[in-house]
Amino acid sequence: MMNSTLKMSLSFTSPNGFRFFLMLSMITVLFLCLSKSIVDQFKEMSSILQFVLINVIGFFLFLGSLIHGKYITDARTQWLNNSLLSAGAVLVAYSSTVEVDSQIHSTYIPIFYIVELVIVLMCGNKIKMEITQEKYAELTRTHFSGSV
Repeated sequence: MMNSTLKMSLSFTSPNGFRFFLMLSMITVLFLCLSKSIVDQFKEMSSILQFVLINVIGFFLFLGSLIHGKYITDARTQWLNNSLLSAGAVLVAYSSTVEVDSQIHSTYIPIFYIVELVIVLMCGNKIKMEITQEKYAELTRTHFSGSV
């Protein structure tokens, strides 16, 4: 019985997969709380610097995990890497909630996001997920077996 539990897949529908999903969610929330508490230590900073700090932490967390994820083959490690990806995305989204009440917000913030978007698209385009012949054959067998 113990061996069958250890060999279970880490898909979302399996108990182990769901456990890793919850761990992914918790890591994401903890990174958000940690980043917010760090930025809150510097209340005297201007709001634009608070925005930049939260956004840059999230952006580099996301980008680093995206690039590093290409080399991960272990399913458990991939789940943990995915938690860092989601934490980065949540931090970038959270940075948009920082109120910036100046002309800088309406002028430079969209440019900031455009630069980030271009960098993510360029890096994402260079990262190719290699699929082995066996996985490809299995995918085509299961997907097209009913249509033949």
